[in-house]
Formats: sequence, structure tokens, C-alpha cells
Amino acid sequence: MRVTDDEAFIRAIVSAPGDDAPRLVYADWLDERGDRRGAYLREETVWARDRSPSRWADLTAQAPDLDAVWVARISRPPLGVCDDLALARPGPTLRPSHLEYVEQRLRLKLPSDLYAFLLDRNGGQPADRRLFIVPDGTIFLQVDRFLSIFPRGEPPFAASSLDDLEAVDAAVRSIEGPDLDGYLTIATVENDEYLLIGHEGELADRIFLFAPHWVARIMPVADSLSAFFRELQPAVG
Repeated sequence: MRVTDDEAFIRAIVSAPGDDAPRLVYADWLDERGDRRGAYLREETVWARDRSPSRWADLTAQAPDLDAVWVARISRPPLGVCDDLALARPGPTLRPSHLEYVEQRLRLKLPSDLYAFLLDRNGGQPADRRLFIVPDGTIFLQVDRFLSIFPRGEPPFAASSLDDLEAVDAAVRSIEGPDLDGYLTIATVENDEYLLIGHEGELADRIFLFAPHWVARIMPVADSLSAFFRELQPAVG
């Protein structure tokens, strides 16, 4: 697979999310081409150092004018999904064409945070025990695994038979998870529960817990995947 210069810079950032150097090198490259994303990248780097409200205001003012998936890929939580979470056994590296295929098969648009996360890191199992704690302290979740797209290969382009293509579609449909309209499954958690992301209407972009054995069954836990990552912390002890 040929990797463009732009993609190579993004992957360098994703590989070292806490390191300013790849971001600044990428910003220089963008500036040389008159690309306004360079200014955003510099602002994001400065904001990450001090987290000041004024820097945050400047950053969030620039973000809506840029591609939402790009912003999510290179920004740290809570604006993006470029986090230092180590994931073991991820799925194969994806291209936009893979995710376009998923969207066609499911007849929907993937939320931009999820699209970005799948491009950056196609699922996987947290290398250390990670807990999500709802800010009000009412829900504690241990993430077992973020789901991968096409975990066994590089479909649909590697599909060589009808059986292969059916297997591809089964992998795509797996993120539909439980039979729930308006949601996609993004992770499994302890106790045979799932994390869902909404993809339409008032549900769009929001993260939910699906607990089939609870009375409520579906409970909101975060306003976005990037906000979820902000609250996902290593377990103590």
C-alpha cells in the first residue's frame, strides 16, 4: 500500500501522541504548502502544554473550518482521539476506501470520531487494564476490546470468491452489534456488555453502554468518542 506524505506524517503523530516533534515537523510541511491545517496543528501543540481556556477557545474556533476526520485523528482528547492508549492485536491498517465500503454496506455515515479512530488504530485490546468512570461517578467500565474492522485481512479488495465476500460482509455487520437501530458497536466491556456509538439524529456521535441484563439496557456515558477517551484511565492497583 502506497502511503502519502500526508498520511505518513499523521501516522508518526499517532505513534507518539505525546511528542511535539512530529506535530511541528508536519506543521512546517503544511505551512510550506500554504495549508491552514499547519496553524491548527501548532495551536493544538501549544494548547496541550498548558491547557489554558484561551488556547482552547482559539483551538475550537479553528476546528469547524477543517476536515472533521483529520482534526479527530491528530488532536488529543477531548477534541480528538489521538490518545496514548496502547492496543494489542489490532486489526489490519485501513484506508479510507475500506471505510467507504463499510458505509456503503451499512448504508450510513460513520461518525467522524469513529472514522478517525479506525484509520489511526483499527481496534485492539488495551495493553493495560483501563477503566472509564462517568464524571458523576455512577458507572465504572472496564474495556475489554475495541472492535476491529476486517480483523482477518484486507477486504473487500482481497476477496477472491463469493464466500470471501460473505465473510467480509459478516465482519462489517459485526459492528452493528445488538439489533438496535441507530447504533454501532465499538467495544466490548466486562460482564458481556457493549459500548455503542450513535450514528443518526439525536444519538449521533454519543457513546452509550448496552447492558442487556439491566432494566434500562441502554445508558449514555459520554457525548463523543473523544470525550470517552478523555475519561479512560489506567486502573489503580
